[in-house]
Amino acid sequence: MKNFLLCSILLINACLLNAQAVYPVQKTTEPQESMRIMPGAEKVEKKSYEPAGWVYSSNYMKFLLPGSYTLTRSLGVLFPDSCLFHVNNQMGEMNIFSCWMHAIGCSFDPYSEAFDRMFANGILPTPAGDGSVETYPYRIDTILARGVYYWGEKDGYNAASPDTMRFFISYHHTYQWTGKNTEWKALFWTSDKHHDTVLFSPMVIADKQMAAQSKGSALKPAAASCITVDYVLKEKDSTYYWDSIDHTTGDTTRWLRYTNIEVPIENGFEVPAGAVVSVIAKFIPGYDYQLGDTIMYGDLNDKNNYLKGYPRYSHNCFRMMYYYEGTIKKAFCDPWGFNFNFYEDKTQRYQTASALYNTIYWPTATRIPYFGFYIATDEETAVTVIDSNIASGVTDRENIIAKIYPNPANSQITVRLNSEEPATITLFNALGQEVRKVHATTQETVIPVRDLNAGIYLIRVEQKGMQHQGKFVIQ
Repeated sequence: MKNFLLCSILLINACLLNAQAVYPVQKTTEPQESMRIMPGAEKVEKKSYEPAGWVYSSNYMKFLLPGSYTLTRSLGVLFPDSCLFHVNNQMGEMNIFSCWMHAIGCSFDPYSEAFDRMFANGILPTPAGDGSVETYPYRIDTILARGVYYWGEKDGYNAASPDTMRFFISYHHTYQWTGKNTEWKALFWTSDKHHDTVLFSPMVIADKQMAAQSKGSALKPAAASCITVDYVLKEKDSTYYWDSIDHTTGDTTRWLRYTNIEVPIENGFEVPAGAVVSVIAKFIPGYDYQLGDTIMYGDLNDKNNYLKGYPRYSHNCFRMMYYYEGTIKKAFCDPWGFNFNFYEDKTQRYQTASALYNTIYWPTATRIPYFGFYIATDEETAVTVIDSNIASGVTDRENIIAKIYPNPANSQITVRLNSEEPATITLFNALGQEVRKVHATTQETVIPVRDLNAGIYLIRVEQKGMQHQGKFVIQ
């Protein structure tokens, strides 16, 4: 059943990748994706792991957005260090310098119900919010990062000193709520009085030896499970261009192609049952850059005037592909889970190890990078995973709820309690906003929902100091 679900997800994702993206004066195309089996996957795997295939971050985020919204793709430069600036020629201002993103990442939770359009199942058996579940560990054998690898005018490709993509990979026991405030933090939107959405963000530590250098401190995840995987960029990884001419107007359009960086992990990265993975990507330059160097600067005809015109690239860089949605505050946030995305920015890098401003990667709900994960699962080593529910205070549903139906619903839902004790039933939308509250005085309560918009909703039932919460869908 899980393999069928995974294949369905991949087919949906392939349909998403046909569109073209525009970035300033350039356009992009990308290859189609399909189910791929790694070389040697047919051989006997370590332990009981069986290949399950590729899963992409776009699978997750597509289901989180209502059908009326369109995912927009863009490219963000991974700046090598805090000493590097780019010129932000915005709204006619010619003197704005900004140093933005030094790393970008996201979490991968195969147990998340956000991988299912109906929010019913994850890719693997999902630790339930109303008790415990038998699930099993998994392994990540390969990760994929999509973007464009530019050769700058000052550098180009140098086989003797190549550029590197660095990946920090770690796992976190968010469902068991262990490692909180030492390896990861649980954040909430201040507007959510009920803390319906838990925002997961890995904590960081600084390398003191790197912090002593003029180019800033080196940050990495604090998790004990963290491994570092380096991928040395090859000449063939470089983005290539071709031009097309509009014969009616004579305009020339320059096209570029995305680069898929596939990074195999030696022996695989084994993840315990119920744990969530985080992946952070960084660009490590092979060229000798100096304090104050600029990756991007302006006028194509005047190299000395970098405050005019469109940006151009003086140094090699990697621009990571990401999706964004700017109109929904929680666009890429699992409404009741731990999936989230994050990056490392100037508020962290302009520090020393002894005066780190932020101890976590900077969270963002409207921007998520494009990653792929080739996973294998160990279904023969099933273990019981219990969701401690410390965040929400949820208790065993069997003490309160007999049944909530139908799901999906059209015009009404019925809540059947185990007793006739008074209860409070509250409905929240995916943004955490309270949309209905009912005080139940009988064992069975019918709640009209015809006037509510289609989508995913949270239901919370409180009775005699106990609490149950679950999800349902309005079609």
